[in-house]
Amino acid sequence: MKKRTFITICTICRSHSYLLPHVYESLLSQTRFQFEWLIMDMDAGERTEVLVKEWKEENGRFPIRYIPCAKNARTSVLQKAIDLARGDYFCLVDTEEMLTEEAMACFLDWIEEIGDDDSIMGVSGAKSYLDGRPLSEKEPRMGIRGYVDATYLNRAAYGLETSQCEVLKTQILRSFPVLQCQGEDDTPFRLTLDETALQGYKVRWYREVVCRGEYLYGERTACERRKERRNPMGYAMLYNHRLRYREQSFGVRFDAACRHIALSICARHPEYILKSYDRKLSLLALLPGLLLALGDSHPFS
Repeated sequence: MKKRTFITICTICRSHSYLLPHVYESLLSQTRFQFEWLIMDMDAGERTEVLVKEWKEENGRFPIRYIPCAKNARTSVLQKAIDLARGDYFCLVDTEEMLTEEAMACFLDWIEEIGDDDSIMGVSGAKSYLDGRPLSEKEPRMGIRGYVDATYLNRAAYGLETSQCEVLKTQILRSFPVLQCQGEDDTPFRLTLDETALQGYKVRWYREVVCRGEYLYGERTACERRKERRNPMGYAMLYNHRLRYREQSFGVRFDAACRHIALSICARHPEYILKSYDRKLSLLALLPGLLLALGDSHPFS
């Protein structure tokens, strides 16, 4: 008999733990329950712990695990969650997000369609605002099949730049440990995911909406820029990493080179510029990168 797929839904609570009940209600509404809910609580608040205890007592549909993680960097909390996950697949659901009723059924059906294809490390559905509006005005290019197989580094070519709801093989994630930059709290997880792309792993991206959230218009981009300011070295590594992928357009690669230079300077590690994976492009981007780092209106000021 074929083993049933089991998924770990992970929610990392930082400062919006009061939104957890909405996540819980969305998990209760699922039509299939081959999953666990792993709550990593960086607030480590007593109220949250009491709530989770109540949910455990009243809920018999899926297991809930609560892990207090106060005074830990988010990067280390994420790695701990991946290490603790009991599911074959791992899915991050933020506190401001809710899965649609058919999300779990979609995940399980899509995983079954993949079969034994080892080049595909997971599946992903789309995210939308609470009212159903897509996060991006661009229609993803997926053809008549309704999905596309692409790595994290070339997904933008298919109109998949915005945040998606990915369900990824736990064992593969454990093979690419989340990097932690000294003195920084939130080294981008995308650095790890881009590394999987460089090793040839793809994700099967679907157009169906499986996750809705209370996103503010433009807030994702603003949030990303704030993270860059707070974690410049991690993001310098991320943009440098992208220079290894030569199939991207010149514009995308040039922007990455500029940001690699600017963030290296903001992190006070200008020597990291010399470690560029494309020194010719970085030489072209040197002046714009310097201006980006020193200008008054750039995202890192």
